[in-house]
Amino acid sequence: MAISTASEYVSSLETWITTIELYDDNDNTAINLSAVEDIIVSLRDPETKKTVLTASLDTGEIVLSLDNLSAVLTVPRSRMSALDAKTYEIGLRVIWTANTDERQYILGTMAVVEGL
Repeated sequence: MAISTASEYVSSLETWITTIELYDDNDNTAINLSAVEDIIVSLRDPETKKTVLTASLDTGEIVLSLDNLSAVLTVPRSRMSALDAKTYEIGLRVIWTANTDERQYILGTMAVVEGL
């Protein structure tokens, strides 16, 4: 499972654009996302434990690729500039349509740096 960015951080003065790709742990093949009801990416402040940013298919900030093997996350600069410069906890959850099973695919950290 992977969320890829060009670097290990995102500037608070730019639009955050990144590709989301999920892979099967058994055979490392790309997971087809056509049966996804929603993909949700959240950033949480590690000190307050409050969610400071959420993006999803439902909000239109995540869009599936034409082949359904990846998705693109786009968070506009206007939303990124509201974030303080710090390292946030990041999570990615997927809700599958067929059985409404919700799975946590990614838990980690991501730095937001103050842009110049």
